[in-house]
Amino acid sequence: MDKRDDQSVKPTILRGDFSNPPPALAPLCTRPQWAIWRLTWRAGHWTKPPFRCDDPHRFASSADPSSWSSYDAAVAAAAAGDGITYMLTPEDPFAAVDIDHVRDPVTGTIETWAQRLLDQASHSYVELSPSGFGLRIWGTANGEELHRKFELDTAALELFRRTRKPLTVTGLQLGNIDALLDRAIIWAQQRQHKLSKTKPAGSSVTAGTIAQYSIEQIEQIVREGAPDGANRSDTFHAIVGHYLGCGWSVEHIVALLEQHSDGIGGRYLAEGRLAGEVERSAQKYRTIEQPELWSTTDWKQKSEPHKSETEPEPKPELAEDPPIAEPEPEPELEEDPAVAEPGLPPMFAHGDPDPRPVKRWTIRKLMPACGCGLLSGQWGTYKSFMALEIAAAVNDRAAVQHLPGAAPVRRLVPARRRGR
Repeated sequence: MDKRDDQSVKPTILRGDFSNPPPALAPLCTRPQWAIWRLTWRAGHWTKPPFRCDDPHRFASSADPSSWSSYDAAVAAAAAGDGITYMLTPEDPFAAVDIDHVRDPVTGTIETWAQRLLDQASHSYVELSPSGFGLRIWGTANGEELHRKFELDTAALELFRRTRKPLTVTGLQLGNIDALLDRAIIWAQQRQHKLSKTKPAGSSVTAGTIAQYSIEQIEQIVREGAPDGANRSDTFHAIVGHYLGCGWSVEHIVALLEQHSDGIGGRYLAEGRLAGEVERSAQKYRTIEQPELWSTTDWKQKSEPHKSETEPEPKPELAEDPPIAEPEPEPELEEDPAVAEPGLPPMFAHGDPDPRPVKRWTIRKLMPACGCGLLSGQWGTYKSFMALEIAAAVNDRAAVQHLPGAAPVRRLVPARRRGR
């Protein structure tokens, strides 16, 4: 049984310093619409009915102004009860949202859906309920009358506007960030020290800058420029870094930015130095050192056995390739990779070149005739589309090459797909 529903166990009550309420409550404190409340067992659970400040044994009513008192009188009479209550009326410019059973009073964690409501109420006053399990949002409103309650599994949501309702007030404003500030100092110092080791001098490129934007927002920045309040130079470098990470060349990025004179590259385009700025930004990303965790120097050295200075390195014997219908000569074949020590297979980090020899290309310098690869990128970059196009193009190429007198195939995308 929930101890809040056990008559033998009186719930713990949370309350703030009523003599020094949060400034956000000042508009309520000036109105003589106050009462006190006491925990009362009724209908199988604890309730919080309002009582008069001038006679703590008599009930107060939200429909009877004569049963209300000033804020100071309620604070003075609070010793005879468990807390204070504000009487909301249809004439008030205030509204309230009551969210029950969404907070863990031990850890302070809040249900995700309730947190989303709080995010939308970032400019309103939010306080803890007397039990610590709920939240109360106070704000102003001028809409129509609203008095509804929604049962949401084990939680509940109540909405009040232009209606009569006694509402408890604790003064325990949610959002005290003393602990957060203390932790933030330690985290920021450690993070700053780590960045000073991995970030080259003079670089303004900050890892993760672009992570806050979706693909649609990135494309909008390319077309329309940096968002309001964002640093234009840092955003430009972040955009360049994004496309470099997608495998674009500097020339490709320049060609994209040149199409939008009002976009993020507009200033550099007007000054005739767009290509130089893109190259400069790309160079910064190339010079950022990798963390030691991803260093591949050690395993590369271990995987290369000692070579004699006098003994010539043997050339691998390569099977003769069948002729393929390509006008250009095949690329030079590389030597076989060094054999790793027993029990230590070679390891490869993402982006490392593959030292194994390529005997035949399906797509020159992109996809071997036999092997495996990775088609990677952010969501929304048309990976599935490209995989289907490549498969269709390769199939068409194979079919054409088996026809008598077929001419060499020079395209990747089939003719019937051009213009899409």
